Amino acid sequence: MSLKISQSTRKATAAAIAAAEGTICPLCRWRQATELHEIVPRGHLSGSPEAMKTVLASPILCALVCRECHPAGNDASNWQLMAHKRFRYGEEAVTEAFAQVNEHLLIKLNPANYGVPT
Repeated sequence: MSLKISQSTRKATAAAIAAAEGTICPLCRWRQATELHEIVPRGHLSGSPEAMKTVLASPILCALVCRECHPAGNDASNWQLMAHKRFRYGEEAVTEAFAQVNEHLLIKLNPANYGVPT
């Protein structure tokens, strides 16, 4: 059941990102963005299903990238994606997205680790 919820959430988030930002990969700026990428890696969420749902539902903490760039997702590309999100949505919205995830975590995420000035 949770997989179905996750898939529907992923599809809704991907659609929201495509509508707001378009479908060109923000990393290579060339290919069609078809893959949903979590900018906040699952391993940083302390195994919290609620935090993962919050990340997957956030067009700020996820990005659409192309198939070629998606496997190369690393800290540098996540910083680049977060800079794109900060420009698109603003510092306040990005900070609020992190706060929503942190509500579900004992060990809080530090937005500065993702390139967000604090």
